[in-house]
Amino acid sequence: MSIRSWAPLTWAKGPNDDTEQINKQNANAGDTITDDITVTGSNGFEGTVTSVLYGPVAPLGSPAAATCVGVDYTNAPVAGTFEVEVDGDGTYTTAPFTVLVAGCYTYSETLNTVPPVGPSMRGRSSETVLVFPKVTTQISKQTANVGDTITDDIKVFGSGSYKGLVNWTLLGPVAPRLPAPVLRPARVWFGPTLRLHRAARSPRTGTGSTRPRATRSRLPGATPTSRCWSETRLRLRRPPAHQG
Repeated sequence: MSIRSWAPLTWAKGPNDDTEQINKQNANAGDTITDDITVTGSNGFEGTVTSVLYGPVAPLGSPAAATCVGVDYTNAPVAGTFEVEVDGDGTYTTAPFTVLVAGCYTYSETLNTVPPVGPSMRGRSSETVLVFPKVTTQISKQTANVGDTITDDIKVFGSGSYKGLVNWTLLGPVAPRLPAPVLRPARVWFGPTLRLHRAARSPRTGTGSTRPRATRSRLPGATPTSRCWSETRLRLRRPPAHQG
């Protein structure tokens, strides 16, 4: 059975042929990390793997270019210990761990056989994560007038002994974004139509004349956009009879 890349064990294939893989190389305080362990050639072995997470350890380099490469984990504190059940070949994942303090962390595993095999070398790049402090900000006001003063509150979480810089930049001004126009269905007013009714002969119009009466009407289902209406009265006169 082999669990690849556990240098300096005799059955390891070397630190550059890893099958253990941390789920992220960089994280912020408050993030959750896990470790994947791949077992091959087990011939159905059933047992456990003990995974130990060491850290935090101060990173090397400058605050602007921190790195975990070359960090010494010899006296590193233990952040967490996890037992992983192994049942033959496959990939197994440690329980999640929430990192609360900035710094470098690394996993190391031991195969619990008789005798035990391991632990694997600490500090391999595929098993190491660099955790940064978590930074949140809150501006002093959401709206302001020209001439007002604004500030920004910067909250740092999980810094531990980490020392560095927070680059703060205020951008603007930029033209505000106007709300998108809202299109609504237009109500169509078909307007009044005239319906002519033939009136009875009246002495006021004389013989042969008619007085049509105009009435308002609209198409079925039409809704007027205004309550203003106009009424037209028409006065029609027949042409005189042809005299033969």
